[in-house]
Amino acid sequence: TFHENFDWFLLVRDSTYINPFELNRFINSINWNQPVLIGQPTEDGSGRCILDAGVVLSNPAMQKLIQQRHACNLLASGADADQLAFEKCLQLATNLSCFSEYQGQVYNVWHVDGTQTAHDAIDKWRAHETFNRSIAVTKLLSEADASALHDHFISVEVARVDAEIAAMEVELAELQKDTDEGPTWPAAVPAYSKPPNRYQLVEHRLCFTDTSREEDAVVCRTKA
Repeated sequence: TFHENFDWFLLVRDSTYINPFELNRFINSINWNQPVLIGQPTEDGSGRCILDAGVVLSNPAMQKLIQQRHACNLLASGADADQLAFEKCLQLATNLSCFSEYQGQVYNVWHVDGTQTAHDAIDKWRAHETFNRSIAVTKLLSEADASALHDHFISVEVARVDAEIAAMEVELAELQKDTDEGPTWPAAVPAYSKPPNRYQLVEHRLCFTDTSREEDAVVCRTKA
């Protein structure tokens, strides 16, 4: 019953790297309530999803796959390669074609040819925004490739978060200029209450148990 408990499912080969940050943003930007296969369509126009690029299935699509999986029996005993048979099985059992764009969101894939390795070429790839925003990177050759890609995409995500924080700080600084009370903390958030003068500040009492005495005693200190 695992297929009943999730909105989305990802089918992917061991030789494919998935960028978790971009994948999370992608699935959080689309609705899961319609049967759909999302990935990289084959170039032959058949409508199949390329397994190397990963395939995202909505819950209704997974339900159809489970219910109609018997349709794949003939494919499994055919002469097709395992990957091709699996791609055809997804399409046949779900009766769905592959989409690389869904509800305005693009499933970006970075294809690696067999002449280069990710950990050697990543310094060249990082200059491409398409690579930095890719959800899947295909055909990894070693654990070193996966490790290098993961380190890179973490640095991309950290830089993105830092940029968002910097933009937010600038926005808060501009908002703070519009307040009549001067600088506040947190920035741009008006104080909940303001004492009329410095002699009427709110006092805080800090109480703790003093175990240094022969008998434990509760000691309180007042702090403005």
